[in-house]
Amino acid sequence: MLARTKLMILLLMIAGCRDRSVEIAREAADRQAAQNEAMIGLQREVAHGAERLVTADAQSRHELLAAHRRLQVDYAQLSAHYLELESERRRVDAERRATTTLAAALRGGGLFVVALATLAVVHRLLGAAQTDAACAELATELLESDLLDASRLHEQVPRLDTPPALPRLPEN
Repeated sequence: MLARTKLMILLLMIAGCRDRSVEIAREAADRQAAQNEAMIGLQREVAHGAERLVTADAQSRHELLAAHRRLQVDYAQLSAHYLELESERRRVDAERRATTTLAAALRGGGLFVVALATLAVVHRLLGAAQTDAACAELATELLESDLLDASRLHEQVPRLDTPPALPRLPEN
């Protein structure tokens, strides 16, 4: 556009136009030059704004990546804590099962010892008084009473796999 304006000025000078025409052409050329300078300034501002935009975008991406890394670290820690908690839960569950099994075995063993002691007493009594019928009858009665006591003992032993009954207040 500037070259076109210069060409017009040159043609007007060669043609020998009046001074007023030359002055108008110079003013038009000056205005065109000012507009060109203004456009150059606007282009610089646009370029500077674009540069700031790119810088801000890069900064926001950097911050987003940092937040994502922190989130991944937090997730890994949470996962590790979950695994520890699950391991602890399994250990407690295994302990509880072992305790219940041990309690049942002890209860059964206690009943076995009571029954064995009863049989030992009966055997001794029967061995000492084989010929005496009265002693045999006494041994039978002792055996029956011991067996009844053993069954009552079995009923009184609390079960560990069920919760104990809660105490109740007397009703009025």
